[in-house]
Amino acid sequence: MKQEYYLKFNDYVENPKNLPSVSGIYLIRKTKRKNDGTLSVELLYVGKAENLNDRFSDPNKHEGYVKAQKLCSNSKDNSYVSISYAECPKNSLDRVEACLIYTSKPKLNTFNTKTFDYDATTVYVGGIRKSSLDNINVAQKK
Repeated sequence: MKQEYYLKFNDYVENPKNLPSVSGIYLIRKTKRKNDGTLSVELLYVGKAENLNDRFSDPNKHEGYVKAQKLCSNSKDNSYVSISYAECPKNSLDRVEACLIYTSKPKLNTFNTKTFDYDATTVYVGGIRKSSLDNINVAQKK
């Protein structure tokens, strides 16, 4: 059955320990400030958590976050890791995460990049200043 979801992502958080204790979808990004003061972001990883704060209680145990940190520390452009998040009901986390990964194919995600195992799904994304996510992500079972 076709499903639609509406996500409003909160602004960037640099310290993952500041994430709230809510279920949601999170985006790990490589972020850098350009000379004109604007931010340039690259989506590296999409994830889900039943409790965002618990998921990042020790960021060094989060494989995606550690890989993103390494990527940024090895770059010469003064980039840093930031996280955006949107609240999402627990019973929708798997489907929404799969849709966002399938449609945006972040470089650090390995699952859900080639197949989408759900019926037609539309995710309306809002709240992000500039994103590699489209405003609307639509995935169909393949």
